[in-house]
Amino acid sequence: MVLPRHIKVGVVVFEDAFPTDFVGPLDILNTLKPESDASKANDVSISSTILASSLDPLRLWGGMKVVADQTLQDAAAEEWDAVLVPGGRGARPWLESNSAAQDFLKAVVPRTKVVLTGESLAPAFSGP
Repeated sequence: MVLPRHIKVGVVVFEDAFPTDFVGPLDILNTLKPESDASKANDVSISSTILASSLDPLRLWGGMKVVADQTLQDAAAEEWDAVLVPGGRGARPWLESNSAAQDFLKAVVPRTKVVLTGESLAPAFSGP
């Protein structure tokens, strides 16, 4: 498989998302930020963008707060190489009740190379 020189990853967050489902992967992805030595040495870079329904602070499972870089509505028109949707006790209610999340996923998933999701959301991404 030939990797693109730049890989664009959207990381979706929501109330009560499990931080470990995306903070760990973000830590690894950040080793290949465009300005990193590893990125320059390997001629590939990864940029990750935190996405949410709004830019208001969100409280994650365990109390951590996070603020998105971009709204799902704005991100829906962009091309993403990968989308990461964490799990958590709020995952299903968030997806079922959030039209911005539904619209984003309907627009982005079919044209995204990789979609990673928490176990609680896996059925939403599988076929009938």
